[in-house]
Amino acid sequence: AFWGETVAVFLDRLDRLYRHRLSRNLSIGAAAFPFPDFRPGQKRMAGRVYETIRAKGTLFLEAPTGIGKTIGVLYPALKALARGYVEKIFYLTAKTVTRTVVEAALNLLIDSGVSVKSVTLTAKAKICFLRDRYPNLRPPCDATLCRYARGHFARVGEALADLFDESIITRRTIESYAERHQVCPFELSLDVSEWTDIVVGDYNYAFDPTARLQRFFQHGRVGYCLLVDEAHNLVDRGRKMFSATLSKRAIMAGRRRLRESAPGLAKRLDEINAALLAIRRRLAERDVTDGWIGESDPPVELDGPIRRFLREFESGERAAGSPGPEILDLYFELHSFLRVLEWYGEPYLTLYSTKARATTVTLSCIDPSGLIRRTTDGCACSIFFSATLEPIRYFSSLITGDLEIDSIALDSPFPREHLAFFIDPTISTRYRQRDASYDAICGRIAEVAAARTGNYLVFFPSYAYAEQVRLRFSPHARDLGFRVVHQKPSMSEDERELFLALFDVAPRETLVGFVVMGGIFAEGIDLRGERLTGALIVGPGLPQMGPDRDVIRHYFDERSAAGFDYAYTYPGFNRVQQAAGRVIRSENDRGVVLLIDDRFALPRYRELFPPEWDAPIVLDENSDLPALLAEFWTGDLRRSRRSPP
Repeated sequence: AFWGETVAVFLDRLDRLYRHRLSRNLSIGAAAFPFPDFRPGQKRMAGRVYETIRAKGTLFLEAPTGIGKTIGVLYPALKALARGYVEKIFYLTAKTVTRTVVEAALNLLIDSGVSVKSVTLTAKAKICFLRDRYPNLRPPCDATLCRYARGHFARVGEALADLFDESIITRRTIESYAERHQVCPFELSLDVSEWTDIVVGDYNYAFDPTARLQRFFQHGRVGYCLLVDEAHNLVDRGRKMFSATLSKRAIMAGRRRLRESAPGLAKRLDEINAALLAIRRRLAERDVTDGWIGESDPPVELDGPIRRFLREFESGERAAGSPGPEILDLYFELHSFLRVLEWYGEPYLTLYSTKARATTVTLSCIDPSGLIRRTTDGCACSIFFSATLEPIRYFSSLITGDLEIDSIALDSPFPREHLAFFIDPTISTRYRQRDASYDAICGRIAEVAAARTGNYLVFFPSYAYAEQVRLRFSPHARDLGFRVVHQKPSMSEDERELFLALFDVAPRETLVGFVVMGGIFAEGIDLRGERLTGALIVGPGLPQMGPDRDVIRHYFDERSAAGFDYAYTYPGFNRVQQAAGRVIRSENDRGVVLLIDDRFALPRYRELFPPEWDAPIVLDENSDLPALLAEFWTGDLRRSRRSPP
C-alpha cells in the first residue's frame, strides 16, 4: 500500500511535468519576439546567443544599457530550450533588483503566449520566517525552534503539488505557499527548482562551492545553460567566494562561549589559537608586528587543529541541545577556511595581518578563473553579458582563463547626439591634489546643473571626498535654488528607495545628488527620461589601495607586467562606465556626462572607451562649458567641436 501510494504521487508529478514540457516546447516554438521590432543590435545579439547555445560554447557579450539585454538573451535561450539544446536555464545575477527585471521579462513572454515556469531563489537568511527574531545572526535551522522545519517533509509534497500550476514563482509566491502549508520557504524554493525551466538567483548558487546547489552541480557535465548577468561583478565576487579569513579574535570568543558548556570543543579551539600564536611569533621574527605580509605558501599548521575541531563538532560530542548561532557561524567559517585551504594553489596568496595585536590569516584568491571553470566546464554553455566589459580580454582571462574567447561588443542603439559627453582634464583628482580640486569641482557642478533644470548625480571615489565637496557646494546650491542630497554609508532598502524617489520624472527644481562610484546608486538603478539629466564622474574610480589590491598587482606584474591595470585601472574604469550608463536609458533620453580628471584624456584610458563615447569634447582652460551645454540643450552640438578618438 505504501509503495503504491508513493509511486502514484511520483507518477502524477511526472505526468504533469511531461505535459507542461510538451506545452512549453510548442508555445516557445510558435512564439514571436514580444515586441513589434528588435532594437538596433538586439537581433544580432539574440542570434549570437542562440548560436553559442546550439554550439555548446561560451560567449562574452558587451551590450550597452537600454539595448534590452535581458529579453535579448532570454528569448533565444528559451528557443534553444524548446529545441532540446539545453535542459534547464540558470539566470544568475549579482543584485536582487536585477532578478525583478528578469521576472518582468518572463511575464512579458508569458503574455505573448509562452508557457514557461521559473523560480527566483532568495538567500535563506532573507527568506527565513525566523529572520526578524535573529536580526544580526544567521537564523538557526532547528526543528525544536521553528514550526516550519518541524514536520516539513510530511507537508512539502502537498505544497509542491499546490504550487505546480504557478508560472513565475517569485519570493512572494514562495512565502505565500510556505505559510499556507507550514513548510520551510527556502527548502520549498529548492524543491521547486527541480522542475522549473528557469532558475533565477545569485551567482553563488552556481559558482560558490560552499553554497552552490549540489542537486544540480555536483555531477559531471550536464545540459545546463548559464546566463550570467552583470558579469563584470563576477571577478571580485569570485575572489570573495574562493577566499577565506580566520581571525584569532573569533577563535577566542568561541572558546569563551564553549569553556563551560563544551570543554572538549573549547580545547580544540585552544589548539587553533596555539597555531595562530606560533604564526604571530614567526611574523614577529620578520619585523611584521603591526602590518601585513603576503606569502605564496599556505598556512598548513592550521589544517590539523581545524580538522579536529570540525570532526568533534560534527560527531555530536558538543553540549546537548543547540550550539547557538554564534558557534554555528564559527563552525561554518572554519569549514569554509578548510575548504579553501584544500583548493590552495598557484593563483593564491596568504595574507597575514597583525594590526592592533589582532592576528588574521586570509587565503586570498587572486585569479578565480580556474575555480569558476569547475562550474562552467560541467555545463552545456555559458553566456557572460554586461553593459561594461572593457577590456573584454581582462574579464575573460579572470572568468574563464582564456584570452581568446568568443566575444561581441555592440554599439548603443540610441542616437549619439542625445548624449553630451565631456572630459575635463584641467582638474586632477589624485589623492595628493584633492584639496586643490574641491572648488574647481564645485564650479563644474554648478555649470552643468545650471544649464537645465533637472536631476543630477555626482559620483566620487569615496565618501570622504564627496563630503568635502558637498560641504563647499551646498552654500552655492542654496543661492542657485538647487536642492542637495547625499548617499550615506550602509543605507537600508527603505532609505535607498526614498533617495531614488527624490529624482522626480518632472522636476520643478534642480536636484544634485552626491553618491559613491561602485556603490548602490552606481549600477542597477533605472532613472529614465527626466529622472536623470546628467552625471558628473570625479576621478577614474581606482579602488582604494591596500593589501588585497597590492597582492593582485604583484601577482600579475610577475606574469604579464599588467599588474596595475588588473588591480586598479580596469576595475576603476568599470565603475566609471557603470556610473555613466545611468544617463541614457531609452531612445528618448537626453543627457550630459562629464568626466573630471586629466587621466581620462590619456590614450590608455581613451582606448577603453565604449563605442557610444566616440569623440568626446575635451575641455581646456579656455572652454566655455555653459555655452556648450546651452548649445546641446537647444540643439545638437556641432560635430566639429568634438575631439577625435
